[in-house]
Amino acid sequence: MLTVPPGTVDVLLAESARRHPGHPALHTAAGELSFAELDRRVDVWAGQLVNGLGRDGVRIAVSSLLHPDFPVGYYAVLRSGNTVVPLNPLLPDPALRHLLAAAKVAVALVGPELADRLAALRAELPSLEQVLVIGGDRPVDLAPGRLRGTVPSDAVQPAVSVLPAAIAFTSGTTGPAKAVALGHHAIKSCAAQFAHTNRVDAASTLFAQLPIFSPLHLNAAVFAGAAQVVGPGGLGGSAAETVELADRYGATHYYALPVTLARLAADPGLEALKFRTVRQIAAGNATLPAPVVRTLAAQFGVPVFQGYGLTEAAYLLHSDGPVDPRPGSAGPALPDTRSQVVDLVTRRPLPPGVAGELLVQGPQLMLGYLDRPDLEPFDADGWFATGDVVRLDADGYLYVLDRVADVFHRAGELVCPSVLERALLAHPLVRDAAVVDGRDAVGDPAPMAFVVLAEPTAEPTAEPTAESTAESTVVVAELPAILAEVNAELPTAQRIVHAEPLPDIPRQPTNGKVNRAALRAELRARTDHLHEQLAQFYARQAQAVDDGQLDVYGATFHPEAEFAAAGSPDALRGRGAIVEHSRRKRAERAATGQVNRHLISGLTVRRHGDGRLIAEAHTLIVATLPGERPSVLAGARLTDELVWSATAGWQVTKRLITSDRS
Repeated sequence: MLTVPPGTVDVLLAESARRHPGHPALHTAAGELSFAELDRRVDVWAGQLVNGLGRDGVRIAVSSLLHPDFPVGYYAVLRSGNTVVPLNPLLPDPALRHLLAAAKVAVALVGPELADRLAALRAELPSLEQVLVIGGDRPVDLAPGRLRGTVPSDAVQPAVSVLPAAIAFTSGTTGPAKAVALGHHAIKSCAAQFAHTNRVDAASTLFAQLPIFSPLHLNAAVFAGAAQVVGPGGLGGSAAETVELADRYGATHYYALPVTLARLAADPGLEALKFRTVRQIAAGNATLPAPVVRTLAAQFGVPVFQGYGLTEAAYLLHSDGPVDPRPGSAGPALPDTRSQVVDLVTRRPLPPGVAGELLVQGPQLMLGYLDRPDLEPFDADGWFATGDVVRLDADGYLYVLDRVADVFHRAGELVCPSVLERALLAHPLVRDAAVVDGRDAVGDPAPMAFVVLAEPTAEPTAEPTAESTAESTVVVAELPAILAEVNAELPTAQRIVHAEPLPDIPRQPTNGKVNRAALRAELRARTDHLHEQLAQFYARQAQAVDDGQLDVYGATFHPEAEFAAAGSPDALRGRGAIVEHSRRKRAERAATGQVNRHLISGLTVRRHGDGRLIAEAHTLIVATLPGERPSVLAGARLTDELVWSATAGWQVTKRLITSDRS
């Protein structure tokens, strides 16, 4: 059983400052900050908060900037007897408003840019008393004046019997982010568990290539007396830049999001690179594909592994380690942590290897959810249901399959989108992929994929022209073959019904997780009322021609120009010739008062498995002369291939026009 020092979380820093006063705690672009100096700055800020607030138990948000002020502020809030609320500066305004309101934050310590954004939200945040700017080059004064107000008495539901050390928020990938109350013992326990499993000690230097400062890495490094590199940044940067920066600071432990490691593994310059000091590479927050693990391990000659956790468990529950890691697994349960898998319906425990929902127990689990008496997080035996579909092997190693909210049944089998995504990502022509639950031809649930090809091609232009329709490359040309190959390795019920091309997969900005809600909305936009969408699409083209907008549609839609109808002696070729001919004919008709109208007389639509549409639109040219009844001059059949453009909807990439005078 692991032991942690008694007291509040900041005791971790006090202990390391006592044991390793001159050891570097933080490496920054401006220089090193020792444990003794970090502890001194925390003392100063904590004293300013005590004097400025005149009370304790206050909810204080600290922006998770990649700057030394975040760890100083984080520990100062705790040392002053208050509750820290780590604040992600990358969140959009609606999410920030929700977080600050739900946590009843009274004081916010934020960077200059976020301070400007919060100024516009203050009227909607009655609990927010003061915003103080941190993250600059000058010392920060946190006690400009005594703050008003009192500690909210209804901040914590009755099940939370002690003052939280921190209020953290779930990612919100399956609904509104929930406020989680974490106790001091839970945070300290997780720090010790992380350090033990990842073999972090006073000789270690942690390099976390993350877009924000992670409290998990902060507390684990401080607990162990290890150094941390501040400010390497998030998802961007080439492989060469990553390796150079880690080597510059002598990093021993390299951490990143799975999406970052996948990009690193795919970097064309990877083969020329080697870490000089890094001993291990690790990821969390989402599943790290096994091919990425093998590529990086082979290239760098170090173990590559991953962990698994939740906000409700101070961010970590399972973790593999540097000794014989198993690709695709998140490893065994942390010390002092128990796990079991239960059936999604009956809730009965399942044997090893069978997929179900993960339940956990451990000292790192939360106190409860804030202001949510409707949510009882623990069952009668103290188990917490994670909401994740997993399987545990006979050795207790965890394999995460998906979220309970994302899985569905098809033909009696459980379909896990994340598993299908990994199957797609294993294909060499797929750069990125995501799978969501859609509907098959008879309306039953079925997996639908969005795919980013390894060799991206241009999207069709917003408006078709003769050149664009004749010369556009069909961006989904490879998808049928890719789907056939991937589906050949999948059970029948798991096979992907069709795929849609995308330039990029939408992901959460800070954790890299697939934004399935956005993809479901995208799928609905592409498929709901499809026939009506295309009928309107062709009607707009016909109206544009009638209105003389020949530069837009005339070269590809106007039937009389293409197949020698209505007085054209020869079929015309080339956009300029077609448009000029059409304009001349319009002028001739105007002289006699003739008015031509293009009508859509029929439309059929077929969908390909790769997301393309084949549409046949039958058109008529109806001519009207003064004093005469309308007559049909000509007809045409447009056979179109269409693909989806995120900016312009369905767009024609190929068009065949044939005479249809019957």
